[in-house]
Amino acid sequence: MRLLVLNCYSRNSLAIVKALDPSIEIFGGAVERDSYLLCRPDRFFRHRRIKSIVRHRSPSDDFEGFKSDIIEICRRLEIDGVMASGTVITNSLSMAKHDIEAATGAKALVEDYKKLEMLTDKWFTYEMALELDIPVPHSVLLDGTDSMDDRLAELSYPVVAKPRKAYAAIGVHFFSTHDDLRKWLSDIKLDGSYMVQEKVDGALHDVTSCAQQGRVLSLLSQQRLKSLYDFGGGGIVNITTDEPEPREYARRILEHFKWNGAAEFDFMKTEDGRYFLIECNPKIWGTTFLTVAAGLNVPQQTVDVFLGSGDVPANDDYEVGLLYRWLFPECVFNWIQRPRNLSTLKRRISETFDRHGAKRVMSNLNIADMPHLVGIILDKAEL
Repeated sequence: MRLLVLNCYSRNSLAIVKALDPSIEIFGGAVERDSYLLCRPDRFFRHRRIKSIVRHRSPSDDFEGFKSDIIEICRRLEIDGVMASGTVITNSLSMAKHDIEAATGAKALVEDYKKLEMLTDKWFTYEMALELDIPVPHSVLLDGTDSMDDRLAELSYPVVAKPRKAYAAIGVHFFSTHDDLRKWLSDIKLDGSYMVQEKVDGALHDVTSCAQQGRVLSLLSQQRLKSLYDFGGGGIVNITTDEPEPREYARRILEHFKWNGAAEFDFMKTEDGRYFLIECNPKIWGTTFLTVAAGLNVPQQTVDVFLGSGDVPANDDYEVGLLYRWLFPECVFNWIQRPRNLSTLKRRISETFDRHGAKRVMSNLNIADMPHLVGIILDKAEL
């Protein structure tokens, strides 16, 4: 079997490459860039399991060119399946799924776009959560309608404004008062592309999963102990937990959509133990390798869902209390971002190396992975 793994210079794809069965032949796909940091990394700075790197046009700049490139690559390399990580590439592969499959015979290992698009839409997620009786912070869509002011007045502050469709904390703004929010609203277009949500204080928890036609194959809960940014973003220090409530909420969503493949769900746990759904991420996520290391091989399950035959075996047995640190480049990036002062640096480093009662600790610093980690930097890929 031959797989093309897109967005290969990322920690998400590195987890995929390391998790897949050794019999699978892996090719890496990456966006063709105008420039690289020092040098193009494809020859010497790729994981040893990746046979070669192939470049394609950016779907953000030229979607039809991206689709055409993937079709050509699949034909030339006789690819059996195309797997993606990262929000933009996953969404684009899903949009091109039927055309790629019709033109090549290769399978796009991603859910149909009509389903995936719904789960990437935070406002749809909010409305779906209400329907499925899943707790969610009170939210308002910034659609510019006459009733919007009345709905905003019902919010409790502080609040967070976020794009309906975004990732990695891009475009997120926090407001402590109604006046602060109104001032910001005067500068943006109220076209329904943003929403405002009451800020829930607590600890970030995630549920990682894989499903086949809504039948849950794996569910794991984890706590996000440290994020890429001080105010949020992807987890860079996480620990596996045993939290049945958010796992049950995730199960409801997967069953509701008859979901196929991987998905990750973000929750906020308040001091009184309540869980609120924040967003859904219908893709391979940044902390995927923790899920794999804990005993649930979601990348391989995803391959089996789309390329296998029959029912894929389910597995809900995973290691609780396993802490994983993504020290390079993620934690280093967190240490050096603004504000840059000694006290902040000490705090960030202390948060990084706290064991948090973990039974076992792992990190991403191992010799076999170092070339690829350097490749992520050289390729100027997103963390």
